[in-house]
Formats: sequence, structure tokens, C-alpha cells
Amino acid sequence: MSNPRNPWLPTISEPESSVVIIQPKVPITGAAAPQSSVPTPSAEGRLPMVETSELATLWCLGTHGGSGETRIASQNDDWRGANHSWPVSVSGTVKVLLLARSHMSGLRAAQRAIIQWASGLVPNVEVIGLAIVADAPGRLPRALRDTAQVVGGGVPRIWHLPWIESWRLEESSNSADQPRELRKFLKEISSLIDPYVETLPKKGNDDD
Repeated sequence: MSNPRNPWLPTISEPESSVVIIQPKVPITGAAAPQSSVPTPSAEGRLPMVETSELATLWCLGTHGGSGETRIASQNDDWRGANHSWPVSVSGTVKVLLLARSHMSGLRAAQRAIIQWASGLVPNVEVIGLAIVADAPGRLPRALRDTAQVVGGGVPRIWHLPWIESWRLEESSNSADQPRELRKFLKEISSLIDPYVETLPKKGNDDD
């Protein structure tokens, strides 16, 4: 039986605590790091490397023109577009998301960039995965699906983003208008960068 509270004493509230919500990590489905067995690609097949002092929680690296680099980087204020170059940070390792369109030339460009990273030519870069952005509405032909699967095996993770008509028309949209696949993708990317996504106040039980 609990002791009754003395009504003449002031009520003392318990200090607030917090609950940290941690999103699960996205599972690794491909190569997680460079491999010594990967041959060094020829110079003409490499993306340039550019030293930078700019800070970013994520660098979005389009492996070819029109890959969606700028559009994806704009989804978060702390992300940066890499201007189709490997960012070499003066302050340590950086996280990089590769991007490519789903047409064959885009997938081949992504493959060349992956080989460059996998061969160990790119210092202090953690590739978190490859996002393949649809180049047209509808389902991919089988040849493109098969190629995407092969290319995606060279990176830790792969995402397929749908065709978004508003992007083609340069229209802005809020998060409520985004396709489900895009919202899920952004959530997973955020969980890979920082798993501590939200802190909620949790009050103790106060006596009335």
C-alpha cells in the first residue's frame, strides 16, 4: 500500500527524460568496401577527384549528366551535390551516395564509378549505396533490370526511385506529395547518416 502524500508539502515533479527513436539500419546487399581484387580502371573511365573543405552530412555524386544529383541533394539542407566528382575532404572520411539514371548509359556510368571506388583509387570515401532514378514512366525492361542488379552488387545498397513528373516540370512539392518510394528512400538515407532521428519529451508521473 502506498503512503499518502502530505498535502502541506509542495508538489515536486520528476525531471523530464527523453526517448530516442532509432531507425533500423538498411541492410547491406552488395560489396561494403573496396576490394584488392578489383582491377584499376583506365584513366579515361574515371570521375575526377576534387579536394574540398565544405562540410556535408552526405555528398550526392551523379555518375553522369542528368543523373538527378542536384535534385536529390536538394532534399536535405545538409546534403551537397558533388558536381560529378569524388569529394576528397581535408577533414576525414565523407559519405557519398552515387546516382544514375535507369537507362543503359546511366547504368554503365554508375558501373565505371563503382569500379573506380572498389579498386581503392578514391581515398576517404564511404559509399553508402547507389540510387537509380527512373528515366521514364513505367516498368524497366528486363535488360535494364538485369543490368541494374549486376551493377548494384558492387555497392553496399541500391535504391530504385520512380519517375516523378513534377521533377521533369521543375515543380516544387512538399513531403506529402512525394511518392511513397521517395519518402522511404529519404528516411533510409537519413538513418544511415544519423540513426538518432528524433528525441521526444517524456514527463514523469506528477502528483496532482
